[in-house]
Amino acid sequence: MIHRKRAVLFLILAVLFILTTPIVISYSLGWRIDFENWRIIKPGVFYLKAWPKSAEIYFNGQLKKKTDFFFGAGYIENIPPQKYEIEIKKEGFYDWKKILEVKSGEVTELKNIVLIPKNPNFKIITDKATDFFFCPEKNCVILKEKSLSENENWALKFLDLNKDIRSHLISDYEIMQKTPVLKSKKASDIQISYLSFSQDSKKVLIEISSNELKDSKFYYLLEIDRNPPSLTYLDYITSDLGDIIFNPKNNQKIFSLKDKLLREIDLNTKTISSNTLENILAYFIDQNNFYYIDSSGAFFRSDLGFSGREKITNDYLPITENSTAKVYFSHPYFLIKIDDILYLFNQDKNSLEKIAQPIKDFIISSDHKKLAYFNDYEISILFLEKKYDQPLKEVGDKSFLTRFSEKIDKVFWYNNHYLIFNTGDKIKITEIDDRDKINIVDFSNFKAPEIFWNKLDKKIYILSEGNLYSSEKLVP
Repeated sequence: MIHRKRAVLFLILAVLFILTTPIVISYSLGWRIDFENWRIIKPGVFYLKAWPKSAEIYFNGQLKKKTDFFFGAGYIENIPPQKYEIEIKKEGFYDWKKILEVKSGEVTELKNIVLIPKNPNFKIITDKATDFFFCPEKNCVILKEKSLSENENWALKFLDLNKDIRSHLISDYEIMQKTPVLKSKKASDIQISYLSFSQDSKKVLIEISSNELKDSKFYYLLEIDRNPPSLTYLDYITSDLGDIIFNPKNNQKIFSLKDKLLREIDLNTKTISSNTLENILAYFIDQNNFYYIDSSGAFFRSDLGFSGREKITNDYLPITENSTAKVYFSHPYFLIKIDDILYLFNQDKNSLEKIAQPIKDFIISSDHKKLAYFNDYEISILFLEKKYDQPLKEVGDKSFLTRFSEKIDKVFWYNNHYLIFNTGDKIKITEIDDRDKINIVDFSNFKAPEIFWNKLDKKIYILSEGNLYSSEKLVP
């Protein structure tokens, strides 16, 4: 009798083992029972990372959880595979919303969400601004302000944005006193027609034009790192220099491109080099290399002394007599804009590709992996490197973001995954994640705004109706 009971018990346990083992194994492999639809499924996983932290995650209008306080991450398991309306919410910020499909046994990622503040705080830096010029490598700006002095029309002020310290640089009156031919003119007669910083932001080259002397240009070197700032009239420069940039390796030298003639000017010796390049349409300097396109459409590289010329590609760009050009280098790519056509030249593959037409301008992301290009009404993205997080992108993939009814003015990278730009009086921020509908918000409204996104302090600066505003810090 005892043996019989043991045998029955053994058989029961064996049957239970045989029945439960597949269930346990299936469960360990991720399979689940969907009791709502009475089916066996392999659920998916949802992972996101959002800023600001502690944001709420909704699936089809139902709150699932909050992102964590430390990393802003959210991880949700055992999600039945199907499409969901996913919303990320936080009080004081615009909602982020997409319809995405959670697939069986896969992870759906949203790793680059940035919520945009609804009512950003702005402060007025100055109510007398007529223009502003941001330093290229330091967190500072030169302000052009209306002057209240009887002898002056405007003055340049230097603002250290880190310390919030403002100091006087020069006024139009001081410039006129340095220039014999301008001494008798009225202050309202002269204006800044061009201003260029050295790479280290210590020196500024200023081009002054006169309403009365329309064919004349006057040049000055302003050394803002000195105390007090030093202004030198470059009286040996007697003709229009055209486009000017400082030599990035030597801030005592500048390059000048005028009428397709490229020259170098030595500010120390006060000489204009006889070593010139002719028929130059556009150029770009990277490290010790000088890249340029000539008027035939050929593309060359030389050193900064204009020697050792080497043709980069056998292809010729389509140049006309009145063509304009822009060149930018981000290894291994050259971005070349000829009139309203954008080309991409891959140096490693020696390939030239037409990307888009018409375009107005382009801008590279800070990580140098993406290119935003735009015309008056449309913005698109070109991926320069393979993107491994979702949405996956291959090198050369393009993503059309959106079209607007008002003209696009300026475009900046807000971070590596969002853009900030203005159309008409509206300043907008958009993501570049092209899964489902792209999230775009109207960030703020200003009349005829001139905008600048400062990547150093993560603030937007807006010039409108004589007021220069700065926002609060907008991204981490």
